[in-house]
Amino acid sequence: MPWPPSAARLLDVGAARQQEMGRGKGGARDAYRAAFRAAALRWHPDKFEARFGQRLAPGEPGEEVRARVQAVAQAVTDAWARVAS
Repeated sequence: MPWPPSAARLLDVGAARQQEMGRGKGGARDAYRAAFRAAALRWHPDKFEARFGQRLAPGEPGEEVRARVQAVAQAVTDAWARVAS
């Protein structure tokens, strides 16, 4: 699983990437919004489970991955709360 290098900086990196790709032309807030949407879709626990749940090992290894996905999703939400306020 390719984990993000820093869940806390996930939106910063994503916003910069969105601006490079020409999205978020309305400014930094639009770039952060696009980055949040992309990260939320990728790291949402239910979406993750639907895409990869069958591939996870049963038992403890799979639960560790699910817990880490939950932590990344929470970090994305927290980062958005800081940016949006």
